[in-house]
Amino acid sequence: MKAVLLVAFLTAVSVHLYAQTKTFRPIRASHALSQNRFETSTFSSYRDTLRILAVMVDFQVDNDTRTSGSGKYLLQSYVAIPDPPPHNASYFNSKFQFVRNYFRKVSNGKLTIVPTLLPQVITVSQQMQAYAPPPGSNNKGLANLAYETWRLTDSVYAGLPFNQFDAFLIFHAGVGHDISIVNILGYDPTPFDLPSLYLGPQAFKDAFQDQSFSGIPVNGGSYKITNTIILPESDTYTYMDSQGFTDTIRVSINGLFAASI
Repeated sequence: MKAVLLVAFLTAVSVHLYAQTKTFRPIRASHALSQNRFETSTFSSYRDTLRILAVMVDFQVDNDTRTSGSGKYLLQSYVAIPDPPPHNASYFNSKFQFVRNYFRKVSNGKLTIVPTLLPQVITVSQQMQAYAPPPGSNNKGLANLAYETWRLTDSVYAGLPFNQFDAFLIFHAGVGHDISIVNILGYDPTPFDLPSLYLGPQAFKDAFQDQSFSGIPVNGGSYKITNTIILPESDTYTYMDSQGFTDTIRVSINGLFAASI
């Protein structure tokens, strides 16, 4: 099972770098997909059905060149890249269809993914940079993003039965900070893009530096969210190299999505 997952993941996130110079350059992942400590309980709580609540999130508009995009989703249609826009509810539901098919196949029909994508985009209070973890730091910014997102979602969707879901997912505007090109350029041109990862109970405690943290309160405090998957609208990244050529790293978020689950 693990071998199948690994092969499928590596296949799904295989990366092709297209440059005007037609030169292939090596690239590498920038971070681990999970910030959780290993817990054996992870394997003792197997479920036949995994119910995922997802929300689309964007940011306050910015013109900061150290982040990709403006803080809002790409909605203009074009097909020259993997995961082409418009990045709307239909697009993210198609991503759910991918992971549903994937896990149904690799589990021989034993694991069913049941997604619920909320239709309204939630706009958080700050620009993307405010939620980005500085290099070498903990993930407090990402934990803050999760905390604010679910509290806002609880406010917008009053009475939403959060307790009926097992996992919680944020699709955010922008490109993920998931591939390092420092070895290509010698520096990171967009250090405030957000890395894609999974935050579990211990990861939240570590990020907030509070071992008593028991989750994000919703439904008037009667339920607490203890995990969040954070994924971008896209992982296709365009930048200018030292010779002035525009290069594009073309990646789908499919593999990241499957690995995070």
